[in-house]
Amino acid sequence: MTSPTGKENKVRFASDSSSRCGIDTDSDVRRLLASCAYCPTDRVPNLEHYVMQRSMIYLLGEERVQRISRSDQMSRFRFLHSDTESEGEFREIERRWIDSHQGERYRVPWSSAGLPPEDNLDVLERTAVDAATPMLTWLPQVRKPYRTEVAAYDQNGVVKDWADMYKLVIPDGRVERMMQLVDWYLEVFSGTGIGVGPMCRSCFCNAYETLGLENFMLKLYDDRQLIERVMDVFTEYGTAITKGLSGRPIDCFWLDDDVAINSGFLVPPDEIRDLWVPRTELMLRPLREKGIPIYMHCCANVTDLLPIAAELGITAIHPVQPNCNDIVALKKRYQGEMAFVGNMDLAGVLSFGTPRQVMEDTRKHIEELAEGGGYVVASSHSITDDVPPENYLAMIEACQRYGTYAYPRPQRTTPASVPDVRQSRARRRQQ
Repeated sequence: MTSPTGKENKVRFASDSSSRCGIDTDSDVRRLLASCAYCPTDRVPNLEHYVMQRSMIYLLGEERVQRISRSDQMSRFRFLHSDTESEGEFREIERRWIDSHQGERYRVPWSSAGLPPEDNLDVLERTAVDAATPMLTWLPQVRKPYRTEVAAYDQNGVVKDWADMYKLVIPDGRVERMMQLVDWYLEVFSGTGIGVGPMCRSCFCNAYETLGLENFMLKLYDDRQLIERVMDVFTEYGTAITKGLSGRPIDCFWLDDDVAINSGFLVPPDEIRDLWVPRTELMLRPLREKGIPIYMHCCANVTDLLPIAAELGITAIHPVQPNCNDIVALKKRYQGEMAFVGNMDLAGVLSFGTPRQVMEDTRKHIEELAEGGGYVVASSHSITDDVPPENYLAMIEACQRYGTYAYPRPQRTTPASVPDVRQSRARRRQQ
């Protein structure tokens, strides 16, 4: 079989050029859009926002990843994510850094989300993912390694009180650079079948990371105006991002905000409605006015979040962690209203099982959740370095093997209620 781009429709492992797996590289964003809208499509989609180094290197090969990290495209990508106003200035800073480190460039990207679009495209094609997720979030430098030998973070915050607010200023040109990144993605992904669905945070978790979680909780009662001011800065940034996106032919948008813990909301529900909902509604308004599908990432227990998310026009939720969500019950409750993305246990079989066990768990998820649409196979967060690459690929293969519907592929028949993505892009370019 061949893909819409004419490439052979089987993935070849970079780590063993003679071996093949049973994955059809038939990505099509219309499959994702249809499933999230509970419309007919050919099979259950699979989606990961990114894979971390272990699987990224397995798919692309160590030598290629090293070449990417030293490439001009990588330098441009880093510039767009920097707070430097001009690319020339950034290149000079990078040159001085390289000289001081004996010619060594920056280390290998931590995940596929840190790759230039051309290289991320290759990862997504090899894993049959239906949409890319360019990351557009801005946050001051608040995370520092806890210890060099562990992947943990101190999050003590950088804004302790009003005197520190000078540290929370949206960098000049940041929004414009993020729009350049989106345009780069749209150009590279045009005609591939893989969609472009950017992700950006709202104001809540950015606020508690900027203030530090303990300080955030205290200020919530001692200095509510400071909380609101910090949230307003992030809302201003997020709204500028969504206004820019609303004029571009993106396929969907991912709202990112961790407002919950394993037992429910991080703060009382009234605070969520007072602080988070109006600001997030403002941020999402430009997208809703253009009819762009809006999905959401929120870790932990989303049970109480779902009705609020539905009010905001959000129609899919990710990653529905299995340790604190009954996804089968939630799917029955919100059938036709909210799609569910994820729930493949990152802390269980996906990381610590065998490929056969992963395939069986994927099959079980599909049997329990896929009927009528509204389910997308994905991990319960992302493909971290705890996940053996063979297990990740087994999940994808099982999705394709067991997740077929009795409908044509979306390349041939687009559901009436889900407009052809390419036509939709063309119409929005004309507006």
